[in-house]
Amino acid sequence: MATFACYRMLGITGAVIATAALFLPAAVLMFILCHQYERLKSGTKVQDFLAGVVPAVIGMILSAAVLLSKDTLHSWQAYVLSAFSLLVLIRWRMHPVFVLALGALAGATSVLR
Repeated sequence: MATFACYRMLGITGAVIATAALFLPAAVLMFILCHQYERLKSGTKVQDFLAGVVPAVIGMILSAAVLLSKDTLHSWQAYVLSAFSLLVLIRWRMHPVFVLALGALAGATSVLR
């Protein structure tokens, strides 16, 4: 929304500035956190923290998947695509961006009805 509003006010330059202002702080923070994690990941306190956080995060992701599936899985094609996506993610460890692109393509071509 900010990118569009700034595009309308200042053109391409405004859109680029707005987009950078939105994403740059998060990108810098992630860069700093990743750098610190690489430096500290072998520490026992970090390992203990992750031992508690990882199961909680997995539970939250599964909970979100269950809640979203109630409103999105309405056809057998959607169930097949979901199962195939899970298989591709787990078995072949494909990057999630490609799996999302596959789902977007399926939706754009009206495979899911």
